[in-house]
Amino acid sequence: MQLGEALERADIPMFLVGGWYDVFAPQTIEQCMRLRERNTKVAPLMGPWNHMRVGQDSRVYQQSFEWLEEHLAKRIQGIKKRPVQYFVTGANEWRDVQRWPPPTVSQKLYLRYGGRLSSEESSTGENPSVFAFNPRQPTPTIGGNLLLGGGAANDGTLAVRSDVLIFTTEVLEKDVEISGKVIVELSHSSDNPNAGLFIRVSEVDANGQSHNTTRNLQALTL
Repeated sequence: MQLGEALERADIPMFLVGGWYDVFAPQTIEQCMRLRERNTKVAPLMGPWNHMRVGQDSRVYQQSFEWLEEHLAKRIQGIKKRPVQYFVTGANEWRDVQRWPPPTVSQKLYLRYGGRLSSEESSTGENPSVFAFNPRQPTPTIGGNLLLGGGAANDGTLAVRSDVLIFTTEVLEKDVEISGKVIVELSHSSDNPNAGLFIRVSEVDANGQSHNTTRNLQALTL
């Protein structure tokens, strides 16, 4: 049975545990959203871990037992008060909300020539940004969503590579919390009919060190 078919047939309460650096993080969130659309009772918990570290946090066991107590033994109602629980990296705190994503305000940023990431849209005729990729020396993976390892890592070494383009905002005047989907719309061309694009969003801290927050890979057939 395909995942989509299973989600359409599921009608029992579900407690979904995932991590922001879990290789299955996108699927966990998609399952939650699709089950909610069908009014299936679901409670997600997203923590600051990868796939193999989920069981190292006592919160997972506590919430799992509460869920079973509520829906099998009918004894407590704790989860009902916090149907969505997620960890905010950077702030290093847990949040409880009624629905995912929480109320947000969309913000658009534009890739500009010269490595700028700006709130101002580029003008017509601005030069394109170009990089050269050598398949004999592929771009390495640093951190990210994995079964083992992964997580947040210093990815500053990528900035000196000729096969990587960096776009950076001005120094932020206040904290920005990113919740929900990061969507990238990109116009591109390649002299290789079979190419791949890897897009990473990173945070540069006050010491100038860059650490990954989210990323995605898209295979292209031109």
